[in-house]
Amino acid sequence: MENNSYTAMAETENQHWWFIGRRKILSHLLSSIQLMPNSNILEIGSGTGGNWEWLHALPGVNKQLNFIEKNALARELFFKKTGKVALAGTLPNAMPPLPQQDLICLFDVLEHIENDQEALVTLYYLLKPLNGKLILTVPAHPILYGTHDKQLHHFRRYTKKELIAKLTKAGFKINKIRYYNFFLFPLAFIARFLDLILKRESALGVNVPSRFINTLFKAIFQSEAFWLQHFSFPTGISLYVECSHPFL
Repeated sequence: MENNSYTAMAETENQHWWFIGRRKILSHLLSSIQLMPNSNILEIGSGTGGNWEWLHALPGVNKQLNFIEKNALARELFFKKTGKVALAGTLPNAMPPLPQQDLICLFDVLEHIENDQEALVTLYYLLKPLNGKLILTVPAHPILYGTHDKQLHHFRRYTKKELIAKLTKAGFKINKIRYYNFFLFPLAFIARFLDLILKRESALGVNVPSRFINTLFKAIFQSEAFWLQHFSFPTGISLYVECSHPFL
């Protein structure tokens, strides 16, 4: 992503309904993962630090958190926000030396990596064989690929079948895969269609909307934190995946 995208992220991720809703959903889903004492947790593509607080609050004794971010400005903003240092690194071949991890998280990162298959292989060897978990979120449905994706330098959006195939080829066993952002899917489809026919240079929905719309969308999106604990949506704007080494 460009530097101005990281600046915008730092300014909006505590206000925009999408960032707030995603944090709520992910914190609920990950709270069920049993972490051993002294677990190593790694977020790759940590951006400007929006996930630090809830990752730090995950249940577990003496957790060791590390963060990796390739963009220098994002790392600077990360430090200003959290007081923590994010390490410089990129997948698949420019990672800093780290021990194997108990929990690795990539939240809307894999679509930014051109060689995503090789990146998944790197993650497989970085994950602890016993009890290690890899958590991914990615944008779903290639038909939605448009101005928004190009603006954020996405190489692709994923089908569920494609993502399963790539993870399996890298060696992972998939424990859970679910669509989310289901309730707002029709509006996203309309927005992407309008971006296409109007040939917009800036995608609809990127900026923080009016207070009423932002509050409404936040409430709708956050409600999925409850539903996803009991129900798998048939579709959605994004995919959530939890996987591990195959013998677990």
